[in-house]
Amino acid sequence: MEKLNQLNFDNTFSRLPAAFHRRLDPTFLPDPYLISFNADAAKLIDLDTREIENTKRYTGS
Repeated sequence: MEKLNQLNFDNTFSRLPAAFHRRLDPTFLPDPYLISFNADAAKLIDLDTREIENTKRYTGS
């Protein structure tokens, strides 16, 4: 099982020409929270579903 910080994420959109996107600094939210989680999709990418319990670790809060 993988952890969120171990997933191999390849942002192919970032390699598109500048006409397709604009780089922005992230906007931090004062109290982020999980809206939805798809356990079946997590299993497809071999993500340990227990990781979702630690989402605040990844939100900077």
